[in-house]
Amino acid sequence: GRNAEAIESLEAALVRNPYHLPSLTALAHLYFNMAGVNLFAASRTPEQLQAGAQDLDRAARYAMYALKLCPVLAPPEDVLGRVAWVRATLLERERAENPRISGHQAALQWNEAETHLVRAVELGAENQADLLRKLAAVRTAKSNLDGAESALVRAAQTDPGDDATWAQFYQFASDHHRYDRMRDTLDRQITRLLEASGPSDAALSLTHLWLARLLSLVYDDPDGAEAAYRRAAQYAPLNVAVWQSFARFAQSSGRMAGFQTVLLECAAKLREAGDPVPPAIEALAAVWQEGPGALPAATASARAPRC
Repeated sequence: GRNAEAIESLEAALVRNPYHLPSLTALAHLYFNMAGVNLFAASRTPEQLQAGAQDLDRAARYAMYALKLCPVLAPPEDVLGRVAWVRATLLERERAENPRISGHQAALQWNEAETHLVRAVELGAENQADLLRKLAAVRTAKSNLDGAESALVRAAQTDPGDDATWAQFYQFASDHHRYDRMRDTLDRQITRLLEASGPSDAALSLTHLWLARLLSLVYDDPDGAEAAYRRAAQYAPLNVAVWQSFARFAQSSGRMAGFQTVLLECAAKLREAGDPVPPAIEALAAVWQEGPGALPAATASARAPRC
């Protein structure tokens, strides 16, 4: 496949120049990715497990050699952190199947994963939020919940518009009944985004959406949740997922009137600005404004292909 061709090309380049750091780090990433395909396949064969373990070893060797040449590179630290995370995960699986297996080796790999991921973040790796989420997962596995929570806060600060961070944060909060830090982080990031020059509407919508979910599902604050859903829709009126989440909340809490008001306001503003109104939103607005008789035409409009 393409990975094999890329590896062949990069290894040929290393024959010509064994100190070429970009080739070394690229090979480390490629072998790690190939290892993951085999090790985490739905139905793993012994051959796949063996091939995956070998590719994992190769990834680690290339990363360690790159660090030997230049000890302040973030990408090799990233790879070594992920390699250790995979090894720890596989060891934990073995322990789950056979409790007599010692947890010592897994603990060593979790520690190694944490060390390398922290180092990658400190060295300014480009994928900071992703690394911090991985670091949070590693610390959770080590039962360091305070450290995991701090990593998730840093991930949110790095990129408040990354839905993966908030999803992991919510799962962590749900698993360990630690919601307050997530709520505080959402409040702080919303304030920071509003104070920024040229704030991101997408990030503001996303943070309000997660705040609304927390207020509704955890804090039993339907008024606060409705206000947050309203702002999430206003910042991203073209995002159908936001409207779907808002609608589910409005329906379950008996607040359809508020949902209807916001939807009609946003649809009107989109039309005034000459922006396209999502077909589903257009259909609902037409029915609410003109009555049930508008439903057939509105439905046909919603289904019509858009140029």
